[in-house]
Amino acid sequence: MSLEFDVISEEVIGDHRYNAWVVKGNWQDEIAKQYRNLRTSTRFPIEPICLDGLEFSVEVIKERIAANTTPERKGGNFDVVRSDFGEVISYMALEQVYSTQFGYKSVRDRELIQLPGRGIDGVGVEVADKLRLVMTETKVSHDNRTPPPVVDSQRDSMRNQHIGHNTEDNTCKKIWDVARKTTTAELQSLFFKAALLFEDRKFDVLDVVTCCVLVRPQAVHNGNDFGTFRSSPADFDHGKIRFLVVCIPSEYGNNIELVIDEWYRMLNEGEV
Repeated sequence: MSLEFDVISEEVIGDHRYNAWVVKGNWQDEIAKQYRNLRTSTRFPIEPICLDGLEFSVEVIKERIAANTTPERKGGNFDVVRSDFGEVISYMALEQVYSTQFGYKSVRDRELIQLPGRGIDGVGVEVADKLRLVMTETKVSHDNRTPPPVVDSQRDSMRNQHIGHNTEDNTCKKIWDVARKTTTAELQSLFFKAALLFEDRKFDVLDVVTCCVLVRPQAVHNGNDFGTFRSSPADFDHGKIRFLVVCIPSEYGNNIELVIDEWYRMLNEGEV
């Protein structure tokens, strides 16, 4: 499962990266497959079950899981399906392009089906010249204003969230909590190292990536969408900014709610 992108713009300013891409190809199918996989994945391989003389195949069990673990679409800014749509795109883009590894994914691992996870949207690690700790906030917006309020001006904007991550003691706790929830020994070790280095503020050997993923219709996107992350990068302390605008193609119009409605219909009607 992978996404294809066309580049709209890519800009490097010092340690900071500002990219805008548009998804292409069978992007709705790919996102739906990944979402279905995340919402139905199990700790152990599924086996057929015989119960009171009835046999349930692996496929039947998977369908039952999907029916009971996929959130209901309610619409609006606080809809969990809307949030999940953006977060799945975020995971896929970061994993494919930057080889980011996530120990915990809210879409897959959160406690409640119908409520989004709390805390940082995505905490990942990358292995490069130095270990990278990637703290990601994801927003979905079709607001005509640029940047949209979710970038800078809302109370829970990406700006306010990331400034909080850089200064709050709770951030260390969140990283440690993600570390303990990882599912492989190798990844657990990387997260423990990142947690120790972050806690001791050893930024000479740990790169902290302040990552934003803004999912947005191409019809309303322009180069100002990066907001203060581009105009005032020093506001974000030691973080190396990586701002990705992932655009929905212009042919789908400027109402992202309609796009998510259609995507959710495909998901639930078994078209993927």
